[in-house]
Amino acid sequence: MTTYGINTHAVLPMRSEDSECSEMISQLLFGEFFQVITIKERWCYIHTFLDDYKGWVDRKMVSFIPDELYDVLASVTLPTLIKPIVEVDIDPDKERMILSAGSILPFYENGHFTLLEKTYYVPEESVAMPSLEPETNLISTAFSFLNVPYLWGGKNVLGMDCSGFVQIVFRINGILLPRDARLQILHGETVHSVEQVKSGDLAFFENAEGRVTHVGIALEGGEIIHESGRVRVDRLDDQGIFNEERGLYTHQLKAIKRYF
Repeated sequence: MTTYGINTHAVLPMRSEDSECSEMISQLLFGEFFQVITIKERWCYIHTFLDDYKGWVDRKMVSFIPDELYDVLASVTLPTLIKPIVEVDIDPDKERMILSAGSILPFYENGHFTLLEKTYYVPEESVAMPSLEPETNLISTAFSFLNVPYLWGGKNVLGMDCSGFVQIVFRINGILLPRDARLQILHGETVHSVEQVKSGDLAFFENAEGRVTHVGIALEGGEIIHESGRVRVDRLDDQGIFNEERGLYTHQLKAIKRYF
């Protein structure tokens, strides 16, 4: 029997193994839903819907949902939180929580939505349907995360890794990307040089063995916004990323891809 779940916490860590000591490989934001593949004592091995990712989550943090609700969520375009961080009121228990940009808000309408017998009140200016014009809004979305610190496996406003940053910026603007840079590079059309870049193209970088290890959002004029210690803007050329503060190239360019 197939089991499904949804995340009703601001952030739910996703781990490589069924242990709190194992590596955090990703996070689920509020409203992200998933298939539960295996239940092992206090852990669930899950497969996420939005980014096709697998990992372990703490069973006590999972809200299980019926098949019918999962099917509904999987069949519609869902409103998304677009402000970096938003305070949300919850009834009937008069609770409050903080949500991060990229959170999914099922059934949202006119400032609120109800999920699993709780009603959430979210300011309307903080919510939007994924944009149909990413070329207009994607870069402003990216700059709204400036100075967010680096966190391996993170994808919320208090800590992101490079591919998590890219994925959330694109999600808010209506484009669903895989979770990791090594998978993101498999999509899109190739751009052959930095001179041909349009703002919003993704630049990928490799290590000495040729493995994809970094990704950022390229900007016209030879710059890139990316997560490296913090979300920052650096110089980009056909060799890679040049960090002027350190006076050296920090990442070697592998490829540039265009998604819209």
